[in-house]
Parts: sequence; C-alpha cells; structure tokens
Amino acid sequence: MTHCCQVRYFKILEVKGGVKMAELKKVKVCKKCSGFDVAELKGKVKVKDHTTGCIGRCAQKYPELQGKIYGFLNGEFTVCDTKDEFFGKIAEII
Repeated sequence: MTHCCQVRYFKILEVKGGVKMAELKKVKVCKKCSGFDVAELKGKVKVKDHTTGCIGRCAQKYPELQGKIYGFLNGEFTVCDTKDEFFGKIAEII
C-alpha cells in the first residue's frame, strides 16, 4: 500500500530582479533515510532527473516512516512499503 502526502518540495532561486522557481528534479531522496541504497538509482534514473540529500523526513523524527521506502517524486512526498513499489512509482514518472 502506498501512502502519499500532498507535501511539495520547491527550490527557490534568487535572481537579479526577484526570485524564480527552480526546475524540480523528478526524484529526490536521502542517502541516509530513504530506506534503500541510492546507488540503485544509477541506470534507472538519469543524473539530470534525480538528486540526493536531506529531504527533511528523518525516520528518527517521523517513526511512522520506519521500515518504509520514501522520497519526493515530482515534488510530491511519496511513501511505499517496498523498494519495488517505490521504483515502480519512479518508472511511472520518467
């Protein structure tokens, strides 16, 4: 069962004359907390389409995420029960 939240991740860039929204990566996951080895993204997701780093959803702070696979897919926080299910969601967006 997949649980999705309507939380969006946006990156705002300051530019001369104001601010602008940066193009979102299709996949953003945390090397430490997302529940799988992010090296597995290699060959499945183009480098230009994914990024790794803190996503602000540490399992220590959010115990309901323990044992889950999660990250931001197209800016939407997505939680899955299995790695296969998460990678299936990735396949749908790339």
